Amino acid sequence: MFKKMLIANRGEIAVRIIRTCQEMGIETVALYQPSDRGSLHVRLADQAVQLDSDFNDGAALIAIAQQVGADSLHPGYGFLSEEPDFIRACEQAGVTPIAPPADVLAHIQERGVQTVTDTPVKPLHRVFVQILADQHGNVVHLGEREGSLRFGGMRVIEESPAPCCLSHQQRQGLWQAAIEMARLYNFVGVGSVEFGMNEEGTFFFTVFKGRIQTDHPIAETMTGIDLIREQIRIAAGEVLAYTQDDIKISGCAIACRITAQDPLRNFMPNPGVVRHVRLPGGFRVRVDTYVYDGCPVPAEYDPLVAKVTVWGETREACVARLSRTLDEFRLSGVNTNLSLIKRIVNDPVFIDGCYTADYEVEAQERIPSDNLRDLAVAAAILYARRNLSFKPVVPERLQSGWHRRGLEES
Repeated sequence: MFKKMLIANRGEIAVRIIRTCQEMGIETVALYQPSDRGSLHVRLADQAVQLDSDFNDGAALIAIAQQVGADSLHPGYGFLSEEPDFIRACEQAGVTPIAPPADVLAHIQERGVQTVTDTPVKPLHRVFVQILADQHGNVVHLGEREGSLRFGGMRVIEESPAPCCLSHQQRQGLWQAAIEMARLYNFVGVGSVEFGMNEEGTFFFTVFKGRIQTDHPIAETMTGIDLIREQIRIAAGEVLAYTQDDIKISGCAIACRITAQDPLRNFMPNPGVVRHVRLPGGFRVRVDTYVYDGCPVPAEYDPLVAKVTVWGETREACVARLSRTLDEFRLSGVNTNLSLIKRIVNDPVFIDGCYTADYEVEAQERIPSDNLRDLAVAAAILYARRNLSFKPVVPERLQSGWHRRGLEES
């Protein structure tokens, strides 16, 4: 097993990786740029190194790994996590990447471009199947999730199992197709196979993601399997700890992405400093985040600040738990999409599970009329405080003294 790992990423995924490494007895090294110095992943790691370039500078990442004596490197998601040249350079430098082999990633990308080009129709549903595959030919799936709801350029809500109308036979066929795709690519690692699907449950392959994905907590919540731990074990050459029969998929899980974006301004990023955050909790509620009171949210990176994942025995119970959880969430200092997420979760279309990739929610929330007066007063006061000097002035008509004399005579 590895002794020391460089975490070549930041934010909540870096925190996620560091925590699993700590449980596995692996020393961790965090990277940061000056604007991210106060992030939680920097505080949690055993060692932290300032990155003078950026997370897309593969040569710099490998050089730092060698300088600190790291025998492995975890790229997380995004950045260079699926770049064959970078993975190959790591392998050649003697630093084991926690990623599929470079040749496998290159093959996936070549086939993926052709598949996307040949896709004839826009799917009504986007469904992902979570895959684990070791270096010994063992491949398992961890069920599917639906990720059809996109706002501000990213998926905002995903859930498992997919609420679209899949029969038992179709769902089994979807899982088997994903395993066959993994075998076709000789895939090794943790990844997701994406399918497009119509309302009749007919599906077609769209893309293979050969990395840990943002919404991996859904599969972890549904199965109890630590995907980061398995990803590290696979990279170390160990055999999968689970057969397909060992994996139990139960209940329903829904995950939301909370981003520092303003839905009222076309999802404009809203960096700044978190003044106060109150994270939700409760039975089967999970929050992945890097923020805390006083934490900076840099402008240079993905605006994702937190992921909220909940589980319920049924979808109805899960939606109710999610609604309560989002009501508990408080974050001030930066604008977020939290109000939009709450609006979606309380929309009858979402509650019924009948949404598709065409689903849209108006970002501008309707404000009850009885609140408009209070908001107008608050806005006027705020404007006055910012633009006017609050100096009391006696009106000129009251300065002659006649009214005072009249009162005295009476």
